[in-house]
Formats: sequence, structure tokens, C-alpha cells
Amino acid sequence: MRILSTIFGACSIFFAGGLNAQSPQWPITESRSPAGLRFIYLDQGDEKAQTFAFAFKDGSAVMGADKDMTALLGASLLGEGTQAMEAGELDENLKDLQGGYNFSPRAHHLYGVVSAPVEKFSAVGAYLKQAMEMPRFTEANIKRIRQKAADSVKRGLENPDSIASRLFRTLHLYGSPYLSFIAGSQLASVNAVTKADIENWHKSVLSRENLLIVAGGPMSEAQAGAEIDKIFGALPEKSQVPPRANANVLAPAKTILLLKDVKQSIILAGGPVSRTNINEGVARSIGVGVLSEGSGTSRLFIALREKLGATYGASASTKQIDGRTSLLQISASVANGKVQDVVSTIRQEYTRLRLDGITPQELSNMVTTRKTSISSVMRRANAASFILDNMLDGRPFDFANRYNEIVDNTNTEQVNNVINDRLPRDPLSFLIITPNANGIKADCIIKSETELSKCLQ
Repeated sequence: MRILSTIFGACSIFFAGGLNAQSPQWPITESRSPAGLRFIYLDQGDEKAQTFAFAFKDGSAVMGADKDMTALLGASLLGEGTQAMEAGELDENLKDLQGGYNFSPRAHHLYGVVSAPVEKFSAVGAYLKQAMEMPRFTEANIKRIRQKAADSVKRGLENPDSIASRLFRTLHLYGSPYLSFIAGSQLASVNAVTKADIENWHKSVLSRENLLIVAGGPMSEAQAGAEIDKIFGALPEKSQVPPRANANVLAPAKTILLLKDVKQSIILAGGPVSRTNINEGVARSIGVGVLSEGSGTSRLFIALREKLGATYGASASTKQIDGRTSLLQISASVANGKVQDVVSTIRQEYTRLRLDGITPQELSNMVTTRKTSISSVMRRANAASFILDNMLDGRPFDFANRYNEIVDNTNTEQVNNVINDRLPRDPLSFLIITPNANGIKADCIIKSETELSKCLQ
């Protein structure tokens, strides 16, 4: 979620307690449906649409087996309705209702959202219920969705941005069971998935015990609970969730070039970031934000665009890998002739951040940005997803009501200590896609993705 990444850096943080109580800014409560299903309720009386964001724990996507596409294919089929429906029928029906639902597999969860105008929500929810209870797991549908996934994988194998992202993660997750899921998989994995694999995945993941729900919108708490029971109440009580694997993130600190005919060179830089508690997580996101947030004011914008004239800008964020580790990723698309200048500048700016920290003015700018962003997202229809994303990252359900206090109490010393203690140490790892290696200092140069393993030996 883009807004979550902006506010919190998409990092994994864990609640440490110790916050002073304040009057809640948003009415977020923990509740139970009449059938006893736990859910988080957000009263958004001014919204016209009702939204349920939900997640089932699922570790199957990172088990490291050669059938790692099972969760992706299963989620795609759940999004198509029931066995009784013709292809495309569900889309037409949902269009008439002005609502919809979707599923997406993540490293540790099967994530879903269902949303519709409040007066039509029950009808849309009924389609979601039917899809979970009577999914389209027929041989013909699996064959069709397998081909669709294979086509997507083929496109990703040729797209320079996808290649860069895949190789950067491979660089840090080499030998890890997470690699196949996060790196996008290969065609062999798509073709290996069977009907039995998808059916077993469905049985092992979808259960009431394994479910987390956030309801946001104009429905009353009682109405939301009743709808939750209608949609999810008939699911099995328990399931055998695939175990959660550890990522074993590496810090190779190498510069690797992939030679490819591209109009602009792609540069990714970063390294592993250790987990933090709730206060440190906010301080860390502020420190990383100083590098790239704010057009005309961020350090990388000034250094790479205004001074060097090599790029329109750069981004920096931390991407959660597992419960223990995240990955710092600095990204930039640059003119082909200025790759080494950009690499050197990124190194200089990152070293300056590590050694000198941030200034009081930079902290003040980031505090204003953070508080404005969270206020905006909590007043939108996707607030339920925002709350769920926080919870899946280890934060308490009412973290949005605690956030401003944490931000206001964060000082430059805290941010600079976290930068020094938690962010990757120099030198960073670099993955570069560029047409030629002229003038670029590299530890390893390759001509295809398949050669990357030789750089890591």
C-alpha cells in the first residue's frame, strides 16, 4: 500500500508499550460478531461505502518448494466466483452492484478486501462467501489461470524494472525459502501446480481461527458483526496453517552489473535492516524519509537532480521481509552515461546520513508530512486496509490513534541513534542494469539473470 509505505516505510515493527493514553482521534474498537468472530471496527459515518479488509495467515508462499505459485493461482481463482458461474459472470454482477472483492497472496498472509455501497454490501458479500465455500477449482479453470499466470511471468522476465527488483532480492535472499515468492517465480513453478495442490492450500488456510478482519464504513458495530457472520461464519473453525519460515537475509555489500539494452539505467541500493520496536520504527521511517521524501527538499532529490542532473528523483523505503528483518531499498532511474556518478553520490549521501544524522529542520518537515498523511488516509475508504496492514506488521489495532503522540515525542537524537544502530552499515549493496560497464566500478558483471549465482559464491 503506497500510503502505508510513505508513512511507516513499510517496515516491520513490534509494539513495546509505554505510550501515554490520549483521547482517541478515530473511533477504532475491538469487537466480536454474534458468532464470536473477532474484528476491528472503525466507525466512518460519513463514508458511503462499507469495506472489510481481512487476512488469513498463510506461510505456503515461502515454503521453498517448487510449487510456490499455489497461493497465487488459488487466490486468482477465488477472485472469479463459484464453480456455477460462467467466465466473466461475476465481474458483470459486481459491476451492477458498484462493489467488488479481491484476494492477493503475501509472504505470510492471504489478503483480501470486499467493498460496496452500504445498501449493496450484503449482495457483494454473498458472492465472496460463495467463492470461499464453492471455489472454481476445476481442471479447466486451473489450466486457464495457469496460462494467465505464465504469461505474466514471461512479461516479468523481460521487464527491466521487474528484473532489477528480482535480482536485488535475490542478492539478499540467496538460498532462502523466501526467494521464490518474492523474486516472482519461474515458469516451471507455474506449470507444477496441480488441482490437489490448490485444494489442499484452500483447506489449510481458510478458517475462522486463522482470520483477522477490519471493518470500516458507515455500518454500526452490530451491523458489521452480522455481515461478518454471514460472509465468514460458515468457514471451518480450524485449519493447519503452513509454518512460517525465516528469511535469512544476507548483506553481500557487492556492486553487480547486469548488461542489458535499456534507455535508462536502473540502480537499486540497500541492505538488511534489523527489526525495531514501535518507537524506533517511527524514528527509522523518518530517517529514511529524509533521503527521498519531499520534491525539492529531500537529500537525494537535491543531490541527484538539482546538482548532478542525472535523474528526476529517487525513492528510499524499507520493505518487510519477515518478522525479524526488512530490506532498505534506494531506487533511481538515471541517464546511462551518469551511472558511476549516481552510485558515488548515493554512497556519499547515505554515509552522510549515517555519520551526521538529520537536522532539527528536517525532523520538523517529516513530522508535518507524517501527521498530514495519516490524517488523510484515516478519512478515506481504504482506512480499514490501512489498519489491517499495521496489524499484520506487528502494530496494535489502534496504532493510528497513538501515532501522532509518538511522532511529536520523537527527537533528532532518537532518529540519529536508530539510523546508526538499525540501518545497513556501509558499504551498501548495488544492483545496476545498464547497457555497458564503461567507467563503472563493479564487483561482478553478468549478461543474464541466470549468471547471478556466480557473483554470490
